[in-house]
Amino acid sequence: MQQLPYYPFNVRSGPVRRKLTYDAVVYTEDGHYFAEDAYGHIFCQDSPTVCMQEAVNYVAQFGGGRIYVRRGIYYPSTTTNLPDNVYIEIYGDGNETVFSYTGPYLLFSFNPSTPSWNAVFRFKDFKVDRSQSGSNNTDIMDVDHAKYVEFNNVEVIDNFRTASGDDCAICLYNNITAIVEKCRVYNKSYGMTVGGYLSVAKNNYVVNTYSEGVVAQGFIQGSVLPPGYSYGGLSIIEDNTCIDCGRGDEAISIDYGGGATASYGTGIIRGNRVITMNYTTNHMLTIINVEKAIIEDNVFEGTVTSDVGGNIWGNGSPIYLAFRNNYVNVTYNGSTAPFMSSDFPTTIIENNKINITYTNITSNPSDFFHLYLRKLFVRNNSISVSMPSGISIGNFVSGNLYGTDAEPTHMVVDGNSIYINGSIGFVFRAAENNSYSVSRPYVVIANNNVNGASSSFLSFLIDIEVYGNVEYARMFGNNTNGTPSYNMVRLWTNSSSMSIYLDTDIPSSQIGSYSAFNLYWLKRNSGTATIASGATSVTVNHGLVCTPSRVVITPLGQPSGNLWVSNITSTSFTINISTAPSANLSVAWSAEC
Repeated sequence: MQQLPYYPFNVRSGPVRRKLTYDAVVYTEDGHYFAEDAYGHIFCQDSPTVCMQEAVNYVAQFGGGRIYVRRGIYYPSTTTNLPDNVYIEIYGDGNETVFSYTGPYLLFSFNPSTPSWNAVFRFKDFKVDRSQSGSNNTDIMDVDHAKYVEFNNVEVIDNFRTASGDDCAICLYNNITAIVEKCRVYNKSYGMTVGGYLSVAKNNYVVNTYSEGVVAQGFIQGSVLPPGYSYGGLSIIEDNTCIDCGRGDEAISIDYGGGATASYGTGIIRGNRVITMNYTTNHMLTIINVEKAIIEDNVFEGTVTSDVGGNIWGNGSPIYLAFRNNYVNVTYNGSTAPFMSSDFPTTIIENNKINITYTNITSNPSDFFHLYLRKLFVRNNSISVSMPSGISIGNFVSGNLYGTDAEPTHMVVDGNSIYINGSIGFVFRAAENNSYSVSRPYVVIANNNVNGASSSFLSFLIDIEVYGNVEYARMFGNNTNGTPSYNMVRLWTNSSSMSIYLDTDIPSSQIGSYSAFNLYWLKRNSGTATIASGATSVTVNHGLVCTPSRVVITPLGQPSGNLWVSNITSTSFTINISTAPSANLSVAWSAEC
């Protein structure tokens, strides 16, 4: 029987012996289980917890300590319960330290009824094998209400089940700090839930979960709070790989709880790979009741049955959502849900590459991006969407505006490259929620390239529907590979006193009013005028709301003399020629305020 070694250290008074590493060691030998202290004294043999409980109890009497579990296979038949108000570290020899069992009980558990919030636990370098567990649905390792809990390099293998709960590999709730790093989970209903005011899930590998793959959350409404803390926190899911996760729910999620009356905390989802290979997932991503969310540098690939960015919502006062620098290559199998639905007042969607293919879909999706907001920025994305014949998306980017006169809304859609293989109603739509009074929205839709498989793939390029004045609508530099079925732009207000001010290079003939009360005023316009044979001038009604500060003219034929502009007023200007032409001369013009 091998004793825990002592190591000599030299000091001025001579060599001494000091304990180096462990306060207790658990090991298996000749089919038996043992626990001994740092001095080689055996204090346990063949307990139902394979001497883990006895080792925990032993170090706990001194306020805690480090427990080393030597390589070997251990077959516990009951749960090891962890005490409160201690520091305990349990670690082994990596995959050579294996806890193997099939029963419906936890391996480790900590959930005090009246927590001290002083307990600290670290679990490192061991494996849990429940691959023969059959239909038993159980959590494996639970830690709730600790000051600090960490799992590092722990592997869990189980049998896949479709349990709705109580079947989680690493389950951490309501801790002050919770960290799960470099762990691996296979075949659970829930992979890992990392709950802490600071919750971090990093560099983990999760395969084949039914409900959730990787979840991080802070203190959610209704949870027991430690002194000095409030609901919320910081949750980080970073550099994880999740394969075939969320077959019935979601692959990765920052979840601060449904049914809350307000949003709390900050969530960061960064650098993850979410991939389906042999199955499909329901949602690849959810953000629930988080106040601020950053989703960046992730890869989402495979097949989903619902959506990619599902349930991105807050309750009460969400503030900010950024979805940027992500690569998405996804097939929707039978989904009519939008690619992303969000009610964050400020939403930024930029620098993403998104390829979406709809298959087996029988009804029309209402939107692709469905966003409730005060400020929306959709910039520099490359997006390709393919739909079966007969399927149409109602709106591609639908910004449902809400706010007040004191807080006008902003919608900026700029520099995107969009390819749509299928039909669509509106590509860009700014629609005010009629329960609000937004009288000064600012809309910029510029420099977008929109192409499709045919020249009639859309009805309108831009739609603006408001219940108040539009302070400024700027639309220029947008290109399509064909004229829409109706007009390039549709404008609508509900009162003759309301106005939409336009700065656009879209011809007036392609701007339509779809309300008898609608009035729109141009701040930029263009057209063609004709100087008749024998005449030396022509007057142009520019149609602007203001006196132009700039008028540019270009003859569309060889002029007979010099051309210039005069008499610029709030309604018209005059194009002059020094020598009357012998035949009609067409002149292109553009004017702007």
